[in-house]
Amino acid sequence: MLPAYKHWKNYGKPGDMIFASTTILDFAHVFDTPEFRDHMVRLIFSTHRRWRATLHAYVVMANHIHVVSRLPANADAPKLLQQVSQTQPSSSFPD
Repeated sequence: MLPAYKHWKNYGKPGDMIFASTTILDFAHVFDTPEFRDHMVRLIFSTHRRWRATLHAYVVMANHIHVVSRLPANADAPKLLQQVSQTQPSSSFPD
């Protein structure tokens, strides 16, 4: 039996197709402006390019993102998603 988690955990292995979501701390509406949304899109694309993951679909909502990706041979789901979320510190957003 799986332990009870507040959120479902995606344990995709290298090469798997995944659907993943990540939220902003406290569900803050960070992506309300076109500039911030566009910046997040660039981060999603650059992370997938850098890790050689295949991005099939994505959506950037006001307070979270969804991606459908094929994981690369060198990363599982937590590793890839950590890269996306770690490249979005507030200091990296446009002024």
